[in-house]
Amino acid sequence: MDWKKSKNILIIALILTNIALFVMTGGMSKLIDRESAQDPLLPSVLSLLDGRGIGISAAIPAMPLTINAVDLEYNEIEAQTLANALLPGGYEAIDGLYVGHDGALLVVAIEREIRFELPLEQWQITAPLDDAQAWQTGEAFLSALGFDHDDRQRWALSVEPDHVILEWRQSYGSYFLEEAFMRIRLTGDKVVSFERRWFNPPQPQENVHKVIQPSKALFLAAEEIAASEALEDQAVKIDAIELGYQLETGSLTSDITSGEASPYWRMRLSDGRVIFVEAVE
Repeated sequence: MDWKKSKNILIIALILTNIALFVMTGGMSKLIDRESAQDPLLPSVLSLLDGRGIGISAAIPAMPLTINAVDLEYNEIEAQTLANALLPGGYEAIDGLYVGHDGALLVVAIEREIRFELPLEQWQITAPLDDAQAWQTGEAFLSALGFDHDDRQRWALSVEPDHVILEWRQSYGSYFLEEAFMRIRLTGDKVVSFERRWFNPPQPQENVHKVIQPSKALFLAAEEIAASEALEDQAVKIDAIELGYQLETGSLTSDITSGEASPYWRMRLSDGRVIFVEAVE
């Protein structure tokens, strides 16, 4: 047999073998998934946002997207133990309100939300700590109370003339858990107020939700994003687009402490606003 002809036959056979292996090992379905992961409406929506003076500096998640249903339950606090730690000088307890002998106040609402504050005369009159020192001081405070959970993420730091406010938010893997936060106010290196509301580890359920495309979420949020006086002075950017859960409880006015969480898209804007869009139709 002619060698050139034999070589062509061998090459064709190898190509056919590779195609068969590609299909058998799921390569074709992966290729299809990769194509379907593209959000076809995204360029048009980005153009719409740009026309309204809204930029995007965030990474946009790929499609297709699904999210497991989860049940959430607020973490309950043993109020007396917390009062002993935060009010070491002694206190009077009246229906969830703990009044320290030094004037400090601690409220534990429905055994799940903490609000602690020192009287103004105990605030330090000094320059605020720099960012790194402030976070370090805040983390040490959380650690001392046993609240240095692995699922906390730094959310924001704001500096006022005489104090610094630190805030952490809760996460579940790559998802956010809204309505869960810890917030500390510092004067100098002294914690003068503390707030906390946190969830126990989420309990995954069997059902799975299909999530609307990021382009649709951006389109639904466009009007709300554009409705800002800040746009008259400077362009607004979307700094983060995240998928996660929210247990809608009405904050302190609700006695709901657990339930199935609703999936949401969350968008953080450069002007400080946070926009939410329901992630499931």
